Amino acid sequence: MSSVPTTNKIGFISRTLWPDIIQTPQNKWIYTCAEIIGHLNKSPNSSNIKKKMERCLAYFYQMKKILSLMDHTYTAACILFFRYWILYELPPTIPECIYLSQTILVTACKISENNRPIQAYVKATSEYFNGGSNNNVASDYKKKQQQIEKMKWEIRDRLVANEKLFLCKIGFDICIENPKFLLEQIFNDFYRYTRDADDFDDYFKHVFPRILQECRAFIVQAETHPVSLLCDGYQFVQLGLIWCGVQYKKRHEEFKFPKNFFQKRFPKRIDVVQMSDLFHNYLKLENAFLSLRSNKGGLLSVSSEEIKRIIDETEEESGDSNNEDEISDVNFNLDFYYNQVKNGEENEAYLSYMEDRILHLYEDSNTSGDSLSSSLSSSGSKKRYSENKEASTAKRSKA
Repeated sequence: MSSVPTTNKIGFISRTLWPDIIQTPQNKWIYTCAEIIGHLNKSPNSSNIKKKMERCLAYFYQMKKILSLMDHTYTAACILFFRYWILYELPPTIPECIYLSQTILVTACKISENNRPIQAYVKATSEYFNGGSNNNVASDYKKKQQQIEKMKWEIRDRLVANEKLFLCKIGFDICIENPKFLLEQIFNDFYRYTRDADDFDDYFKHVFPRILQECRAFIVQAETHPVSLLCDGYQFVQLGLIWCGVQYKKRHEEFKFPKNFFQKRFPKRIDVVQMSDLFHNYLKLENAFLSLRSNKGGLLSVSSEEIKRIIDETEEESGDSNNEDEISDVNFNLDFYYNQVKNGEENEAYLSYMEDRILHLYEDSNTSGDSLSSSLSSSGSKKRYSENKEASTAKRSKA
């Protein structure tokens, strides 16, 4: 990133509104289970911390129902809440925690494009503070209404002030890998428009909608614990699918995911041992944090053998690399390459990948027999493509 401010003809300095201090965050928000539990236990009164957590999560759930928010907005709020908690201590009182939760919820709504007018947040939060009661029989009803209106103004002012403070504290890092959103992004449209995929037999086509539905519930319930601090969003989705698959196989022995089901749809291969450890760490978090009705308990004790019985993935050959920084030329339709290009740096690997992708699309269109194929298959198009490729290669070799 350049340290010299760029000024246009009228003297406007662009860095004034986007200063150099705001950069792409490097923290991946991944911690070990020991670090997460240790952060909880370092507090002299961990039971009070858990009580405040439970009230904040209950606030998220209540606002979800009152404001008719989507599930991935609720999960985004939970992710941001635990990210704040792992870096800073929660406020000392319950009302202060609710003010913080309101700020986190509004930020999550904006991230997930599920926003509401500020009056809706203020009204719902004031009703939450008052227990949702609207008793008109009491003689001091007018006085109570005046107190509620005064509270609404305070809630509104705190929301505006806390939102700026919250964004600064998390380093403006609102790019979260929301597992609920990723699940819908990968499978909802994918399964809808490729229902006759070659790797889906008739039995799996019939079963998979149930697995998806159970996985959605698993992700929403799991976000009540800091599981999002253990892994990224894609691993979270894999965790949910595997858990639902293991539970379904206990009732139907013939169930199994198609060959290379995860390898074709996720950026990283499944490490069976790592996935089993992730289940055990999730169980440790359940025991250390909140005791809820949605807790899975012993069902989270998933062994490596149980995972192997429901998946059929091609093992990684010797010499293959699973490095995130390397760009693969498989699964062109999946947007897994943002992490390699978000810094704006042009590198040889990415340019080669783009050339291979263009050639891949060209070959597909050339065999499809449509109008685009006929236009691309002309000698002029081929010649221009070859000339551009040779020019770009020569330019990079000189550089």
